[in-house]
Amino acid sequence: MAKTSAGKNVLILLRNSLNTLVAHPVIFFPLCITVFLQLLVLEILYFAPRWPLSVFFGPVIRKLFGEGFLHFPYNFQLIQHLFFYCQIPLYLFVDVFLVAVAIGIVVAINNDKPANPKIIFKKILPQYIHIFAAALLTFLTTLIIIQGYDLLFARALRIRSETGIFFMIKSVIVYGRPYFGLLIDIFISAIFLYIVPLIVIEKLKIQKAFLQNFSYLKRAFLFTLGIVFIPTLVYIPVIMLRSIVSAGDLALKVPIMQAAVIILSILVKLFVEAVILTSVTTYYFLTKENK
Repeated sequence: MAKTSAGKNVLILLRNSLNTLVAHPVIFFPLCITVFLQLLVLEILYFAPRWPLSVFFGPVIRKLFGEGFLHFPYNFQLIQHLFFYCQIPLYLFVDVFLVAVAIGIVVAINNDKPANPKIIFKKILPQYIHIFAAALLTFLTTLIIIQGYDLLFARALRIRSETGIFFMIKSVIVYGRPYFGLLIDIFISAIFLYIVPLIVIEKLKIQKAFLQNFSYLKRAFLFTLGIVFIPTLVYIPVIMLRSIVSAGDLALKVPIMQAAVIILSILVKLFVEAVILTSVTTYYFLTKENK
């Protein structure tokens, strides 16, 4: 009965996924590797202006950004900027593959098999090229839509009205930028949500997984959107905190807050990814059982 309800009610599915994560914390293990790598990158960026890393990074930072970003407090602003770009190769080459390993662990738990991360890692490794292709597809789609929004953002900045409907439009586009970015991430994640599970569970190649993904979306798009949307709402306080830290002189008065917000966002992402991947994998098995 619980399984049937979970297949029809997204809140019940998410609740069951949380229970699964509590009962089987091994699901977090691959995701914790990503967290470790992100924190390592953050630490390297933090110490980049200091010896001995400054021997390599110093001239690069000085040439690209200026002498000031080698010193406190502007080095923290540079950390936030560079960390964003460092996440791109991590996402493409590491993050999505480790998400696939976590999905493999959920599959093993569902099938009452040993959830050994090392064994599952070796089983999924041959599918790496298809998982990478899925990550690249998601990244490029997101990039195209973000660039479209950036054009709209640039056009909004040229609006000179200080009252009326055009001023309201400008305010929504400009001040709502982080939230629009979050909505874009939610939408893109939802429309490609089944690709990696299909590659892991059914051993499909990227082309077949891509097509079959849309057959699932056609049947349950709103349900799928809910799987991504509801857990991702946890990001909203992080976005609000980032906006507060970046506003005014706070970023300069308490610059370490910028690094603290990055660490918080990494930990929130760990939780959100775990809930979403557990939910979508569980839902996939429920739909197979009901066929």
